[in-house]
Amino acid sequence: MKMKSILSFTLLLIFGLNHFLAQDFKKLPASYYLDKSGLEDGKMLKIKNLTHYDLYITRNSEKVKNLKGKEQMDFYKKAWEAELITLKQGNYYIDNEDFNFKFKIDKDGLLTDEGIYTNNDSGSQSVFTFLGGIAVQSVEKKNSIIVEKTSLTNDIFMSELFDKEGKLVNKRSINLKLGGGQANTISTHYKKGKVSSEQNNIEEGFISYYENGQIKRQTNNRGNYGKEFQENGKMISQYYTKNGDSCSEEYTEGLMESKKCSNPTEVKEYTYEKGKLKFYEVYNKANQQVKVYDAKGKISKKQPIMDKIPTIAK
Repeated sequence: MKMKSILSFTLLLIFGLNHFLAQDFKKLPASYYLDKSGLEDGKMLKIKNLTHYDLYITRNSEKVKNLKGKEQMDFYKKAWEAELITLKQGNYYIDNEDFNFKFKIDKDGLLTDEGIYTNNDSGSQSVFTFLGGIAVQSVEKKNSIIVEKTSLTNDIFMSELFDKEGKLVNKRSINLKLGGGQANTISTHYKKGKVSSEQNNIEEGFISYYENGQIKRQTNNRGNYGKEFQENGKMISQYYTKNGDSCSEEYTEGLMESKKCSNPTEVKEYTYEKGKLKFYEVYNKANQQVKVYDAKGKISKKQPIMDKIPTIAK
């Protein structure tokens, strides 16, 4: 008897839920769509209406593909013309050949709570969480595997992309307070989850990694320096600016092999053997002379300019 009552209650609940979904969501015209252009800017997402929907649905036709130049551009421009739609508080859904979107509108006419967006072309489904019209979170899945996740917390927009196995491959962060709309930090990832590269657009820096976690290459445009390493951590080369000199260094198995520094008045080229300085040459741009010094800084010989300019004064 108890089991029968539970079964009856369950059937009633399912019937009631189906009835709610069928009755409480009002269908909107197929020409309506969710404008997601403000997602990464932390702006309100809006419902819009394609005013020339009859043109829009023919956008992929052979007739349109055969249009040339300005005529085709004018067609697409007109096909995408849209107007903002104001909806009253309630539950709605849009269903057309491109997508299905089920959502709620609050008393202020803004998107609220959960919205479910199904892309009919890719087969993916995104679940948005709206707060005052802003998508504070979204999770997109395809075949039950997460494809992309976004979040907005304390003016930081975060986007994560995943491969077909659900492994994180790209992560972007945007500080909306800084403006510009460009990702402030971007990271890419190996299949096992380890970071393969990190880009910081605020500091103008970039770091790439070997799969073992060792730094492969590091550059900073603001600081004007860069380094490159072997997988075992030994340095290959580096460049930097110091005391007005622009310098570059080359290494073999982590030991310095050569070094070159230049400034507006002179160029210095150093030669090493097993990491130890053997001699260095200085080209004076004013008198166009080259002087050679030993490791202790004493002049060892003087060499004609034509012998050294091609290699030292580049």
